[in-house]
Amino acid sequence: MYCIFIMDQRVISAFRPAPPKQQQQQRTVKPAPQPPRKKPTAPPRKMGGMLGSLLGKQSRTAHHLSVVRAPKKDNDNGTATTSTSSSSAGSSPASLTSGAVIAKFRTEVEQKLLDFQSLPQETLLKYHYSLSATTALLDAEQRAKVTMETLKFLVYEQVEEIGEDKWVAVKEPGDFMDEHTIAIYKEGCAPAEVLEEMNKGDLPDEIRGQAKALQQQRMKQVQKKDLAIEKQNMQQLNKSVVVETLNTKKRDRRTIEEIQRDMMGGDAKRANLG
Repeated sequence: MYCIFIMDQRVISAFRPAPPKQQQQQRTVKPAPQPPRKKPTAPPRKMGGMLGSLLGKQSRTAHHLSVVRAPKKDNDNGTATTSTSSSSAGSSPASLTSGAVIAKFRTEVEQKLLDFQSLPQETLLKYHYSLSATTALLDAEQRAKVTMETLKFLVYEQVEEIGEDKWVAVKEPGDFMDEHTIAIYKEGCAPAEVLEEMNKGDLPDEIRGQAKALQQQRMKQVQKKDLAIEKQNMQQLNKSVVVETLNTKKRDRRTIEEIQRDMMGGDAKRANLG
């Protein structure tokens, strides 16, 4: 009796070893942690009375502010990003300096004088400027570096350059210390009194005092001469009054004599007729 064994070479199932634990941990995807949700806060209760109304408004404001989302933060430095921060940085007062304001003021004065120069029919320009308006965008430290004397010097400097030392610039009197008005005349158009005041202003104090003393002395001489003439006129007037009075008295006396003579002559005629 014979037994035959038949063997099949096909692999029915292969044993696969289990992967290590590290690979299993890498393959598992962890779900993203979600932030804990805040429980909605109940709106504040209304309270009666004025105090209750005020407290209710404050509570409602705090409730609305708690709901508003916080601004987004950058991943690197954690600073809040806003849409207007970049645009407002260039125009903030802290970015301006006194030098930039002075340069802008000089440019404005120059353009104004060039426009005045291009108009031959215009002979007078009154340029008004204010220190507070010029330094409005500066902080306290930079504002202290810009003074009225600086602005006045810039105006006179531009007048000399554009007018080629032929224009006349005079500061007009004003009521405010931080505001000036400069009158600018073209060549040959300044009034005589303006030139006279400018010449007086250019003199030193000693010469100005001497000129004032001479002027006072001349005024005294003129007054003395006027008094002498007035005295002489009064004397002549008194003489004429005395002569006229004497003539009047003499004429009155002569008239009385004539009247008496006529009366005496009339009586004699009446006696002869009688």
